[in-house]
Amino acid sequence: MAKNIIFDSPSTLELEVPEGTVSGQPVVIGGIVGVAITSRGAINNQPTKATVAVRPAPVAEVDVAGALTEGQPVYVNGSGGLTATEAENTLFGHFVGGSKPAGTAPARVRLV
Repeated sequence: MAKNIIFDSPSTLELEVPEGTVSGQPVVIGGIVGVAITSRGAINNQPTKATVAVRPAPVAEVDVAGALTEGQPVYVNGSGGLTATEAENTLFGHFVGGSKPAGTAPARVRLV
């Protein structure tokens, strides 16, 4: 293995996350999407970081607004909410739960 490889396909990363991030919450840091495994500040001596699941494409059950069908893209908006609406939002993952009616409810999403 190359000596400059720091992590070889890590499933979690310790990342700077927004204030108020709690375990189980979707997060977007630049182009990285994931689900917080720990709340912000739970890592010793790193008050602005959390452990975030990023690979291998984890599936998380999170609240999503809007009707969904199998494989449909799910987007995260600027305030961290998940939606079926693409406009000015960031791709978070794809729905893997059959179908979900309109409204906000838990949905299984495979992260990108």
